[in-house]
Amino acid sequence: MTKKPEHVVSECRKAFKKAFGHKEEVAGCAPGRVNIIGEHTDYTGGFAMPAAIPMYTAVAVRRNGTGFTNIVSSALGKKTIPARGFSPDKGFHDFVAGAIRQCGLEGTGLDVMIHSNLPLRAGLSSSASLTVATVAALLELAAKPWDPMSAARAAKAVENDYVGVPCGFMDQFAVACGKPGKALLLDCWDNTFEEVLTTIPGYQWAAVYTGIDRELAGGDYGDRVAAVHHALAVIEELIGLNPAFLRWYGMLDTAHLCCSAHLEREYSCLLQHVAAENKRVFAMKRALEKQDRYGVACVLESGHRSLSSLFGVSTELLDDFVVFAREQAGMGGMRLTGAGFGGSFVALLQRGNRNLRRKLLRVLREHVSRSAAIYVFDDFAGGVTTWRQ
Repeated sequence: MTKKPEHVVSECRKAFKKAFGHKEEVAGCAPGRVNIIGEHTDYTGGFAMPAAIPMYTAVAVRRNGTGFTNIVSSALGKKTIPARGFSPDKGFHDFVAGAIRQCGLEGTGLDVMIHSNLPLRAGLSSSASLTVATVAALLELAAKPWDPMSAARAAKAVENDYVGVPCGFMDQFAVACGKPGKALLLDCWDNTFEEVLTTIPGYQWAAVYTGIDRELAGGDYGDRVAAVHHALAVIEELIGLNPAFLRWYGMLDTAHLCCSAHLEREYSCLLQHVAAENKRVFAMKRALEKQDRYGVACVLESGHRSLSSLFGVSTELLDDFVVFAREQAGMGGMRLTGAGFGGSFVALLQRGNRNLRRKLLRVLREHVSRSAAIYVFDDFAGGVTTWRQ
């Protein structure tokens, strides 16, 4: 169930007072995101089309005058770390600790409360939501100037340099800079963007959580990122092309280029996906501008096939579910969103079609995970905000 950001912040404030016995000084709140199209393109300087969703992480903060920082999450428990000299240890608090260091507040003892209605590890950018909300709150606490884009850049530095997630900029950008009712076509080469209306008459967007958790800090996601960068380095060394070629080359040209560089098939497939995915971003833009539901469905399904057959981040079970969903009345298209390997689908569903949602959820829970869920959005959301007492 979606809520307004002020409702999530109000709940966070109440939890803060219950945990620490006094009121917070500031609070930050950031949404989650779905990526409509443009997957595994951001860390190669390509194009993506994310949108912020109306599910939020709120972070309330107050100085406590001690040598320790107390971090409490309503979902993940408690952690106390030294105000100075802390180091990452692979917990949820790493995102907060990294933000403290990034915002220049190391050495300041803090009380921090985290409260969210955004599902964890569902591929909906719960980590970026937490990091951006924390960065914004801490910059506000320190009375430092900031804007959504600077908060997004700082949050990316936290995830890359402190937590160890080899992500691009898309997630932090989407949750910081989201625009109500719109997706953002992001050029990840220079971080410029344009707004794209996402309204399809009679339909609404949804996140369909598979029940299979995502974890970005290690494993297959990091392996894919490393493999893509290795392939690009080989091409740059042997042929002299920098990674910008993926922004403009098609699949066939990319395949020929990989062959000329004597890259193995697995590397060629990864780069072919990225090249084609960049083109799909602009195909989606045209379909949305024309409110072409069929065009939207085609781009979504093409993107999913590419994630499965070329990038190798889907599974047979998830592919079968996409085929099942396509055949249902009222379905407007679906694909994996986020890094893959589980997480969520982004889907376009006929507005008010409860029978469709029941069918999708029943099949997911019977064949994939009992934890599956569907989150339907009346509209996309705005980005990060802060409150001060």
